Amino acid sequence: MSYIIERNNVYWHQYIALERDLVRIANFIEIHRYNMKTYSIELARLLLLTCSQVEITGKAIARKLGKKASNIKDIMNILTASNPDLASAEVTLPRYAWRTKPWSSWGEGKTPKWWSAYNRIKHNEVNTLSNGSLRNCIDALAALLLLTLALGHHLMLDAFKPGIELLYPPEILAFPDVSTDGEFVNLSDARK
Repeated sequence: MSYIIERNNVYWHQYIALERDLVRIANFIEIHRYNMKTYSIELARLLLLTCSQVEITGKAIARKLGKKASNIKDIMNILTASNPDLASAEVTLPRYAWRTKPWSSWGEGKTPKWWSAYNRIKHNEVNTLSNGSLRNCIDALAALLLLTLALGHHLMLDAFKPGIELLYPPEILAFPDVSTDGEFVNLSDARK
């Protein structure tokens, strides 16, 4: 069986760069439920960059579907119609025994909390640094992972390289051979 493996996809490389930033931050702030409200300028920066990429990737999916998205609500409407499982998709961080459903609020027609936090920081409301929390960064990065993989499926790719390091998608969106060392692995085996 031959695979269509994308090694130069800019959306994937953006995701990998942002994931590496979170891995670096995790060297200083342990990913643990007690630390989810921890915030910093570095986390706020990561949230800004990640959410910008969420919007870019969401609009790319919309274009691939022949639709136009101007904002996150447009993206929500388009993606929930084309990817109905997105709202219930769970991303895991096996190393930290952490799980998140970053798009779950879309199932209720609402904007995710991490997106609202991003907007508060972006528009520089007074005292917004606390919105740049570890929880919001993890959720935003998990959301970006799901969108990037959804885009890969819309582009009819079998895999992206290089592989992921921290966050693992649900099997419905996972490519069969995503790994950090370039080897083919089954993600359900990697989670055990």
